[in-house]
Amino acid sequence: MRLLFVIAAFAFLQPIPMLEQVQVSAADGLTLHADYYEPLDSGATGVLLLHQLYTNRTSWTPLAAELHANGYAVLAPDLRGYGATQGAIDWTEAQRDTRIWLDWLRAQPEVSGGRAAIVGSSMGANLAVIGCSDEGASCATAVAISPGLNYFGYTPLEPALDAASQPYLFITSQRDAYPARTTHELGAAYPAIEVVWLAGNGHGITLLDEATTGEVVGWLNAHLP
Repeated sequence: MRLLFVIAAFAFLQPIPMLEQVQVSAADGLTLHADYYEPLDSGATGVLLLHQLYTNRTSWTPLAAELHANGYAVLAPDLRGYGATQGAIDWTEAQRDTRIWLDWLRAQPEVSGGRAAIVGSSMGANLAVIGCSDEGASCATAVAISPGLNYFGYTPLEPALDAASQPYLFITSQRDAYPARTTHELGAAYPAIEVVWLAGNGHGITLLDEATTGEVVGWLNAHLP
């Protein structure tokens, strides 16, 4: 189900002429909710945004606007237990939800090529890496902001990276202890990972200032058709 309405863009954002509220059914029957930023032109590439704990899909609004301005079709869902999706937090089901959202995104008529990318923050970063690895060639790349070796015991990154063929971008602040350790260890072990180190101890979505957003957009521009 897609509910369509027009939103006003903030002065500091690129204009977003149309935002759609999307609802799909998960494998266990839960109704999942998302915002879809439909591209202005057909033939766009899809980007899925997965938020961190204690936030919701609106945390991605500035990045979604920038990606939309660069011609991408952008989908930002509320994860289980958050925002309009509600329900119980379940990270195993959340991994299945990632596949459902990718399938939905690639099925849109204005999205072409069948390939997509995933950007995630904190817990969403792990879901992004695992989801992209699971998708194989149909996921071109993932961007992981403040990833962890294994958040909550349900999202281990090493098995996903062992099976992956895609390049990954990790963005981590130098004094954010667990993500920094993760990035040091995995960045050294997996040549497919490129790392952007930031000063300070910021975590997740707080790292997305103008410069970091430019890094994300530049990475996607370089790795997506």
